[in-house]
Amino acid sequence: YVRMVITEAFRSRASDIHLEPMERRFRIRYRIDGVLNEMEAPPKYMQKRIISRLKLQSGMDLSEHRIPQDGRIRIQAMGRELDLRVSDIPCTHGESIVMRILDKSGVMLGISELGFMEDDVKLIYKVLNLPDGPRASPRLSPLITAIKIQEQAGIETVLHVCCRDLSLIALQAQLLGCAAAGVNNLLFITGDPPKIGNYSFSSGVFDTDAIGLANLQRNLNQGIDAGGAKIAPPTAACYGCGADPNALDFEREVRRVHEKVAAGAAFITTQPVFEVKAFERFINAIQDLHIPVIAGVWPMASLRNALFMKNEVPGVIVPDWIITRMSQASDSAGQLAIGIDIARQTLAELRPMVAGVQVSAPLGNVNTAISVLA
Repeated sequence: YVRMVITEAFRSRASDIHLEPMERRFRIRYRIDGVLNEMEAPPKYMQKRIISRLKLQSGMDLSEHRIPQDGRIRIQAMGRELDLRVSDIPCTHGESIVMRILDKSGVMLGISELGFMEDDVKLIYKVLNLPDGPRASPRLSPLITAIKIQEQAGIETVLHVCCRDLSLIALQAQLLGCAAAGVNNLLFITGDPPKIGNYSFSSGVFDTDAIGLANLQRNLNQGIDAGGAKIAPPTAACYGCGADPNALDFEREVRRVHEKVAAGAAFITTQPVFEVKAFERFINAIQDLHIPVIAGVWPMASLRNALFMKNEVPGVIVPDWIITRMSQASDSAGQLAIGIDIARQTLAELRPMVAGVQVSAPLGNVNTAISVLA
């Protein structure tokens, strides 16, 4: 019966399936073109069997009935490979299941192919990325910065939310605050430990990591807080997570990216890329996820900056050829020009593999970032 429900939903071009226990009946609805349509449902007595079957198939804990769970089912239907993201939420009359249907063989279109007008495309690309205490360094609250930028400059922001400095309760308050302030684009990162920054005496909290934070946000988007209580209205955040293509434990990094996507991450943003071949290896390892990847591009401001990135920044690998090339210029202006040229070259090589790039402004020099994009 479960396979029949999924196949019929796919045949109907539904985006998701809702299985909802009612007091005297069991309701099934398909979301088709954004509208929930009620379908013929089985008798009430089959409710527990169907829910248990779905929980088992998606790798959930069958004995847990009190807290939300999520999982994943891969299935063949009508000759197509489907990837189902499954959410289980306890409710008054049992457990409610929502399954998001992803057709892995579907066509992915670029922005230019979706019918946007030229002016609209320019707005889509105009986004500012706001880090949250990079390298454990204290800065002005990025949330306040995001609010000011959106209000005064009218530019969309992607706000980093770091797990290092806040407890789980405070992180939830931060996410709810973002929703209230209209800051809906978020990037979740676990964060660097305090000992690598200038305030090594500070304590890291780390109640959770980026995967746990993504799970928390997914539940908030569904109207459920960290304690299982309902919130209204639910949040509507579009969130992603970070990734390190140069991780020493590459298999672990790939596994964590899969877990982040399973937790609802809508995009992946990487550490600065200097070695394109290593990045290509990473892209190939996660291609089954069909998720937009935004590559980090860092224009070197000077030879000293390049050496610092090479020797002091975790997760960043600067090849020797970059150091050699930066050394060819004897003054700061020449080194900056070479750094911009290298960044442009890297960006050109990355474009076919990614959905977008984030270009950093080294040492706060915005004009350098603009020069890379020009």
